[in-house]
Amino acid sequence: MEEPVLSILVLTYRNGRDIREALLSALLQDLSLPHEVILGMSPSGDGTEEEVRKVQEEHPELKVLAFPGRTAQARARILTLQEARGKYVLFLDGDDALEKDAGRRLLAPVLEGKAEASACGYSRYVGGKVRPSLLLPHGILKGERIMGALFRDFSVRSFLWGKLLPRELLLSTPVYHFGEVGDLFEDVASTGSYLARLGSLALVPRPLVRYRLRPGSSTETPRKDRSLWHVRALMALRLSLEKMGREDLVRLFLEYRWRHALSLSYDIRRDRKAGAREEEVRRAKDLFGILMEKEPLLGRDLGERLFLESRYVEDPRSLR
Repeated sequence: MEEPVLSILVLTYRNGRDIREALLSALLQDLSLPHEVILGMSPSGDGTEEEVRKVQEEHPELKVLAFPGRTAQARARILTLQEARGKYVLFLDGDDALEKDAGRRLLAPVLEGKAEASACGYSRYVGGKVRPSLLLPHGILKGERIMGALFRDFSVRSFLWGKLLPRELLLSTPVYHFGEVGDLFEDVASTGSYLARLGSLALVPRPLVRYRLRPGSSTETPRKDRSLWHVRALMALRLSLEKMGREDLVRLFLEYRWRHALSLSYDIRRDRKAGAREEEVRRAKDLFGILMEKEPLLGRDLGERLFLESRYVEDPRSLR
């Protein structure tokens, strides 16, 4: 069997209404090169498993990795990645969908030798209607410009989906991940860690992912601790950069304090709307103050306030 060039990795939990569309969008890519689709599935009990079985009957090439219990997103991602064989990897959430030409367009600049990886724009998918949201500028980012774009959080977002990355880079990059089920912003630290190791990133100026917004999803469910999780994730990213010895990127990270603060203010408004008490909001603000200090975080006793739930995975290949 010919080795796949691209592995599309789909992660799902309680996506019974949407998982079929997500899987078919990955399986039926308009792509002349061999590709594989692997599903990492936590047990749901909402019809997801039945829909997956139906798709697998129609497309026996679909590989399903069924976890024995509810598995945190970051851990599920690494476990699914370990099963991939493609030279390049593209992640997809189980309630989203790819445009038919997504794989081809994301692979093109990489296979042509223009860049090591690529990223695309996305559409907001609301009530079955597609509304273009992020259209990227066309071009190649190199060196610190990649992380500068990520820290600005405009042309390059912190979502791991919508980015085509080398599998070996993903498997060889140590990352922080939060082990708690139902966490938020879990891909902020990992996405930043991966991009920090890239020399070049191609921007594909098309919305190739349909990002579904629906009440009840993890991003849309009201919570009182979004701001706290956001600061934790940013701290994990900064710690990763410090562990890499990338003082240049830490300085760049601090230069974008204004952007991090703007994002945090948005989450604080959502927390208050959900009923967060002022002492809970203050906790996030205090941690943000620590985050933006010039003194290195590495080696400091940050205590249970931050990483009681997290793990630094030195070797993603060894995670079981």
